[in-house]
Parts: sequence; structure tokens; C-alpha cells
Amino acid sequence: MEEPEDGAAEDVAEAGDEESGLRKGDLKLFLLYLLSEGARHGYQLLKDIERKTGGAYKPSPGMLYPNLAALEEAGYVKAEEDEGRRVYYLTRAGKGILHHKRRRVREAVRRVERRKLSPQERRRSRELVGELEEDLAEMTRAVIRRVNHLGLDRTGLRHIRRALERARAEIMGAIDELEEELSAGSDEGDEPASGR
Repeated sequence: MEEPEDGAAEDVAEAGDEESGLRKGDLKLFLLYLLSEGARHGYQLLKDIERKTGGAYKPSPGMLYPNLAALEEAGYVKAEEDEGRRVYYLTRAGKGILHHKRRRVREAVRRVERRKLSPQERRRSRELVGELEEDLAEMTRAVIRRVNHLGLDRTGLRHIRRALERARAEIMGAIDELEEELSAGSDEGDEPASGR
């Protein structure tokens, strides 16, 4: 499949809506994602977005249709009249953008679907992220304190650095596994996996 030009991906950008989980450009990517599941008319897209977000995000027709028009103008979707309604289809170029931006699409879909969480669950998740940041900062301070206290030579410092690289690789591997689980859950229409 032909990869879109660098500038083409920028055509799928608009103001974000952080409350919905959407960031700049995400609504258009989310629309392309929904159309990759099959052709829909505008009202179906509105209902599918509402359903996928558990009602947490309900874009207005005033948000939806200008984004669909921009996607159509960019050649990523086409619209055809069917029984008095405009039905939107994903084009080959739209499939190319989805492929080119697949990681960002998965992230956008997960962010939007996470809005299904209750406000208390979202608040607790933010608190846990804050605790994780504090844990990492404390580990950094502790390592630096101990290394400075011991006055390690180059060999000792290399040993510590290799240990940190192994820890980083293990943590990033765990994050990658969770990302794959979440992506598979999104692909199958399942709820995203909760943390461990």
C-alpha cells in the first residue's frame, strides 16, 4: 500500500476536545476508524461515537459534518446519496492514512473508550499515574544519592547503567504488552483491559 505524503497526515487535524479524550486531529482519525468498520451515514456515526464512548462524548452535527467534509475534500472518504441520506465510505487514501497513523488511531480510540470510566475511576487512574511519577522520581534520587555516596569508578557506573537499562527495557516491555492487550481489546470491541 502506498504511504501517504508527510503533509497528507496533517490534513486530518482540528481543535481537540480533551474532555472527550480527543486531541487535535483525533476526531477525524476516529471517524476514519469507524468508517473502516463499514459505510455509515452521519447519524450512524454520531450514534456509534456515543456508543463507543459509553455516552461520554456526543459530538454535535456541527462538529461532525465539517470534519466529514474536510475528510472528503482531502480524499479520505467519499459520500454517496442513498435514499436521501449521504453515506460515507472510506477511500483507499483513507485506508492509507489509517495504516500510516495506526498507532495514533489506536491511542485515540483507547482514550475515547476510556471515557466510559466513571469520574471516580478516571480520578483514581490520574492519582495512580501521579504516584508512579513520584515513585520514578524517588528511585532516581535514591540511585543518584547512592552513586554519589559510593564514589563509583567508571566500571561501577557502567554496571549501574546496565542495570538501569535492563529495568527500563523490562518496564517498556510490560507497557508494550499492555498496549497490545488494549489494542486487541479495541480491535475486538472489548472493554480495555484494566491495570494489574
